[in-house]
Amino acid sequence: MLSIVDEWREVGNWWDGEGEKRFYAVLADNGGIYEVCCDERGSWRLVKIFD
Repeated sequence: MLSIVDEWREVGNWWDGEGEKRFYAVLADNGGIYEVCCDERGSWRLVKIFD
């Protein structure tokens, strides 16, 4: 199970055609904290892993 610890939004480089991105810090079952991002097209990516 995952739980969301924090969430925020950032606007990309509008001059490069980037839209808003949604970021989430999630806590996983294994105790790891991961930062993931979802862009305006609905594509997800792993941004950061915290030790």
